[in-house]
Amino acid sequence: MIKKITSFASAIFIAYPIYLLGWDWDATDTTRFAKGEKLFIYHPNDILLPFDANMASCCSENERLSLDPKEKGLSTHFSTLQEKVTSSGQSAAKAVADFLIPIAP
Repeated sequence: MIKKITSFASAIFIAYPIYLLGWDWDATDTTRFAKGEKLFIYHPNDILLPFDANMASCCSENERLSLDPKEKGLSTHFSTLQEKVTSSGQSAAKAVADFLIPIAP
C-alpha cells in the first residue's frame, strides 16, 4: 500500500506538473541515435505519458511492444513489467526476455 501511495504522490507532485507544462521533446532524434535492434514498450492508455510523447510513436510497428489496452487507471504507468501483459495476452516480462535473449535456431 505504501508503494502505491508513494507512486501516486510522485505522479501528482512531480510528473503531472511537467505534463501540464507540455511535452517539448522530439523523440524522433533520440530514436535515430539508438543503434541495433530496439524494443520500445508503451501502454496505449498510459495516464501519464501519452503515445505521442512516447518514443514508441516514432518507431516501426516491429520495434514496439504494446501493453494490454483493456487496462485502465494508475497501473498503466506505475506497475512493474512482471504485472503486465501485452496486447496479445503474453507476459510482458517474457516478451522482453525473448527480445533480449533470442532463441537460437
